[in-house]
Amino acid sequence: MSRRIEKVNELITQEIAKMMIRIIDDPNFGFVTVTGTKCSDNLKNAQVYVSILGADPKRSLGILNKKRGRFQFQLNRSFSMRFVPQISFRIDETAAKADRLEQLFNKIDKEKKNGSQD
Repeated sequence: MSRRIEKVNELITQEIAKMMIRIIDDPNFGFVTVTGTKCSDNLKNAQVYVSILGADPKRSLGILNKKRGRFQFQLNRSFSMRFVPQISFRIDETAAKADRLEQLFNKIDKEKKNGSQD
């Protein structure tokens, strides 16, 4: 990944996180954290990954996608690029996957301990 793409990823992540406070006004939205952004190689599209706590993730993602136009408008105004990537929101599954792996490791560890005690 080029340095330029990395920098654009970081800038979009920071800007979207700042905008969340101003744009989202739904009390049932939950606690949302922007965990990262992944731009395409040609910088035409960007997937913004979010972690959602305290609310239904699908509902919160729906609210984000409904407000996507406002986020995009603000990004277009904030960046001095010829083309600002078109954003889309995705749920970051990293924490859930890490949790699942930890559970599997704990299960394996318990089975080893129980097997060595027999």
